[in-house]
Amino acid sequence: MIISLNKNYLEIAILKHIDELIDRQNNKNRFTKFDSDNDTFLGYLGEVAFEIFLQQKGFNKNSDFVRLDECKLNPAFKKYFTFNSTGTYDSCDFLLKLFFDKDGKNLPLLKIDVKTQKYVGQYTADWQFSVNSNTISKIQKNIERIDLFVFIFSKIGIDDCFDFKLNKLNVEQLNNLKNDYQSYIKINSIDLDILGSMSPKNLINLAVPFEKDEIFRINNLKPYITHSPMHRITIKYLENINKIIPSRTIDYSQKNVNLYKNNFPDEKKFIKIINYDNNYDFLPYNKVYLNSQFKDFQEFIHKINNLNTNRNVNAKYKQ
Repeated sequence: MIISLNKNYLEIAILKHIDELIDRQNNKNRFTKFDSDNDTFLGYLGEVAFEIFLQQKGFNKNSDFVRLDECKLNPAFKKYFTFNSTGTYDSCDFLLKLFFDKDGKNLPLLKIDVKTQKYVGQYTADWQFSVNSNTISKIQKNIERIDLFVFIFSKIGIDDCFDFKLNKLNVEQLNNLKNDYQSYIKINSIDLDILGSMSPKNLINLAVPFEKDEIFRINNLKPYITHSPMHRITIKYLENINKIIPSRTIDYSQKNVNLYKNNFPDEKKFIKIINYDNNYDFLPYNKVYLNSQFKDFQEFIHKINNLNTNRNVNAKYKQ
């Protein structure tokens, strides 16, 4: 799924990147997890793309989800941050109110980490995505740290925005650039491709490690030398994110939805759906929809909307 972002987002991402480069030079011994020149730049844009993705599915910012980067000063989210002398670090990127119990009460928030990476050329299902080994180590120690990883590709990196390389500039030059950086930007938009998602368990099982300074190729024309230990996954193993995170706003038949869900009295995890008249219902998630033959939620709801209510609902949807 392609999410297009305009120049306003590019300018914000570039300014964040410039500030990051200044901070690196002023504090050379500070903790950093950054392994490429695109981490700050694409990290921000990837989060914006995923936020737009959620909004397109009918989720409302702040009531249905939050971006933790915007919640650093909110005491309600303090447990999701690590504070030390070098900075503030969040444990994930998004908290999503996706699941409910049968009575419509909130189940624990879904903790989502977004990974964004530049690629070169035309990717296929056999292409790979690199992940910092520190991420793998953390979820091996605590599998509940993250509930879902989202992976995003971009053809544009920070070096594609200018005719010069920002990481070659010193602090004085970077500070001067901040006053007029907009005039040097040579692109007006950026497309980000949301590839899919993966659970922490699958990421641990499928990721292949590389060692520090080992040369390997991941979606680049030239070999890339790691600055820290890395893992890689093949993108064909990613799950369909439109199935993992169904749309919240969708046209549906309330009568047929209620007939359908009544056949599953033992279900414990539900998703909320809202129609265009602002009525809402809850549908069982795991047993039926997630593990069904339907490619996405739209196809699933279409089948329910056209349900023959004179037939056995349970039989029709468990075949």
